[in-house]
Amino acid sequence: MNCPLCRSDTPYSVATVKQRPFFCCRGCDLVFVPPEYHLSVENERARYALHDNSFSNEGYVRFLSRVADIVEKVSVPKMKLLDFGCGEHAVLTAILRSRGMTCDAYDPLYDFPPLSAAVKYDGVIMCEVIEHCRDLTDTLGQVHRLCDSRGIIVVRTQCRPDNGELRRWWYAQDPTHVNLFSRGSLEEAAIRLKRSLLTTEYPDVFIIR
Repeated sequence: MNCPLCRSDTPYSVATVKQRPFFCCRGCDLVFVPPEYHLSVENERARYALHDNSFSNEGYVRFLSRVADIVEKVSVPKMKLLDFGCGEHAVLTAILRSRGMTCDAYDPLYDFPPLSAAVKYDGVIMCEVIEHCRDLTDTLGQVHRLCDSRGIIVVRTQCRPDNGELRRWWYAQDPTHVNLFSRGSLEEAAIRLKRSLLTTEYPDVFIIR
């Protein structure tokens, strides 16, 4: 078995949560679920349908507005953004547009147009996305190709607790979460994107530039 992030072949078992085994990579510290335990695309979409991730959910809008605040702080005039993994209602895309920013929406699970390899973005936003990626290497490669070499990538995900606490952590209990990151594994992801990891005032929002 290889780590889906750094491809190391030295993962070791750390926990089983709701019948899903979790392994930790000795190379980059990513904790992950093997592909054979991933939900089907249909079941994953059905799981998301249980949440009210629309404009009618004020709490969800406030949740996304913190990410929009960070993007707004680091944005420059005429910046072209991509909301990568925008969800069914593309709420963050709409929030950014309402603040005068140019933003496209993309999500392979929903009816959004495929991305053109010829288009480059000044900023790519992955809000609560990276923990869901079935093929992490492929997804990071796609983001790298889409983002201009001088562009930024904004990632929102919670850093995992110590391995001994994984069984009680809600991120591990969510069957759509297949990658659990530490600061070290986020730094490895930044390296794969040929960038550096920066923190923000929010412990779960990171800038890769």
